[in-house]
Amino acid sequence: MNVFKKLQSYVKFSLLVYLLFFSYFLEASTLYPFSDTKQMAQFQHLIADLRCPVCQNQNIADSNAPLAKTLRQDVYRSILAGQSDDEIIHDMTARYGDYIVFNPPVKALTWLLWFGPVIFLLSGVLIFYVACIKKPKRTPI
Repeated sequence: MNVFKKLQSYVKFSLLVYLLFFSYFLEASTLYPFSDTKQMAQFQHLIADLRCPVCQNQNIADSNAPLAKTLRQDVYRSILAGQSDDEIIHDMTARYGDYIVFNPPVKALTWLLWFGPVIFLLSGVLIFYVACIKKPKRTPI
């Protein structure tokens, strides 16, 4: 009988830990209810790919800023309205600029951002080659 009580208390404790641990995920799914899993996956993908304008290098899924909450609600409404990922990202970049996406498009304004590191690396290798490898020949006195 004593073993049965220990087992019963262990099951109760395990259930309590399980409910406390997974309650966060249950809250997230009820906060933004969707009719199907495709919309939920689209929502999770978009909020992970959009950067919070307030928090540096943090997506709107992980940010607690009020603006991030507003952006999550905007993405949620857009998905319910039937917009595609490209339309939602276009709307967000129209409002907040290319900074809102983690991978900005390659265009004239972001050219240095994309190709600048390679240019600096190649120029450093060239300077090293000229200064250290290709030494001028010395003539004896």
